Amino acid sequence: MGNKKRFWESEISNSTAYYLYYTRLLEKVLARFEWFNLPDTIDARFLEMALVTDGHVLFFEDEELGGLLALRCTLTGGFNIYNEALRRDVFSNSGYHTVRSINDSVLIYNNFIRNGDWMTIRNYASRLWEYDRIIDINVRAQKTPILIRSTEQEKYSLLQVYQKFAGNEPLILGSDHLSPNALEVLRTDAPFNAPAIYALKIQLQNEFDTYFGILNESETKKERLTNPEIAVNSGSTMAFRNNALAMRQMGCEAVNKAYGTNIWCEYRQAQDELLSGGADDGNVYSRASDDMRESGRED
Repeated sequence: MGNKKRFWESEISNSTAYYLYYTRLLEKVLARFEWFNLPDTIDARFLEMALVTDGHVLFFEDEELGGLLALRCTLTGGFNIYNEALRRDVFSNSGYHTVRSINDSVLIYNNFIRNGDWMTIRNYASRLWEYDRIIDINVRAQKTPILIRSTEQEKYSLLQVYQKFAGNEPLILGSDHLSPNALEVLRTDAPFNAPAIYALKIQLQNEFDTYFGILNESETKKERLTNPEIAVNSGSTMAFRNNALAMRQMGCEAVNKAYGTNIWCEYRQAQDELLSGGADDGNVYSRASDDMRESGRED
């Protein structure tokens, strides 16, 4: 019964650690982009969530609900010569359902290969969780660098002694029945590898950030950088960022053309300013922002 209980406690601990990493990484990905001039009928958070998880979101007008919507959909009914879905089955957890076609709706994609990011996020969350568990085990091994071998008769008594030891009790008392000749203590001498594993964990986090176009410590100097310097030093990050941003902006242009709206999307510049030490007059993204202001896209 005790072994089963410890197994489930370990499972709960593992599941919690994984869930914390998954939600933390997902939140980071969802916060990358800012949407401008969305109508009140569209939720920006839901829009990004659909793009990240499904790889696409559908813009269309609903006469009954009275406005432009952006909802999840499945792509069915064949494709045209450019691999655009001809039929789009819209659905919602509320039970809402409708069918749209390529002629009365517009798809916005998450990236150029049109897939979601949830599998990538899960992969990194699983690996980061695994590194954390290795660190925990290695640190715990420094506290208990011994292996105890005993007779079956002394097993329960020794387990009680170990629990007190693991609980940091200042004084541990043994019973008269605990025989010193009935056990053998073997030193494991586990090496302290936690710092090296932690360094790998940081590298993995930086790799995740690079993949999602987020500047990270591996790409910046300790002293303050200007945004043009950041752009030069972070080629891979900018390539991944532009992949996602370009598809959103192309989608905005298609929606604006179809429905006469003024919707636009930009990367949240504040993330770069925070890492580089503040805003800079040479902002590499100022041109897009200025164009948006001049065209009236930004309120």
